[in-house]
Amino acid sequence: MKRFVIAMSILVFASLTVAALPADVEDDSSKTTVKEKKLLRPRRRTRRRVRDANAVPEPNESEIMAKIPEPLHKEFKRVGKDGRIFTLWKFRSMRQNAEENGAVWATKGDDRVTRAGRWIRLLRIDEIPQLYNVFRGEMSMIGPRPERPEFVRELEKQIPYYNIRHAVRPGITGWAQVNYRYGASVKDALRKLEYDLYYIKNRSLLLDIKIILKTIGVVLFGQGAR
Repeated sequence: MKRFVIAMSILVFASLTVAALPADVEDDSSKTTVKEKKLLRPRRRTRRRVRDANAVPEPNESEIMAKIPEPLHKEFKRVGKDGRIFTLWKFRSMRQNAEENGAVWATKGDDRVTRAGRWIRLLRIDEIPQLYNVFRGEMSMIGPRPERPEFVRELEKQIPYYNIRHAVRPGITGWAQVNYRYGASVKDALRKLEYDLYYIKNRSLLLDIKIILKTIGVVLFGQGAR
């Protein structure tokens, strides 16, 4: 009986102590929950941003290409000595998608040429990077104009002995370049071949000097530019 009275006294005391606690006091578990919520806020914001980023529609390829600046130079495949294919370097003078439908000859007033490209072609500045090809031994300062493989295949079918021009290294300038306008047809290619064969047969230091002097005149007066 004495033990029962003691137990009941302890229960009553505990009840009175809990009742006497202030109403705004929170237990440790609730405080921990608030702290956890504060710690989780940055994570939730990060997840929300990731969801928002994933929800943004991806731009199409044309939009991406429109924002990419065009490179200042362009690489071309050309036929060199003995018919070897090499990479020729030039400053870009045409818009980036100028040959999306295949290789074509440039024409007078070609609308694919950019505004800056017209000046680059007029002053022959686009040819300057070809000095790198000369340094590599793929070209010479003077020789036949290097043509594209697509054009060479067609011209060899239509013009007899056209491949003879590949007996020497192609040049930045040449006898055909300073004596005939820019070729844009099979007829022009045949006429220029005559000049190329003449140079191959009569190569000499004197002829090279003459070509260099005529090249200076072509650059100064913009002859033959397209």
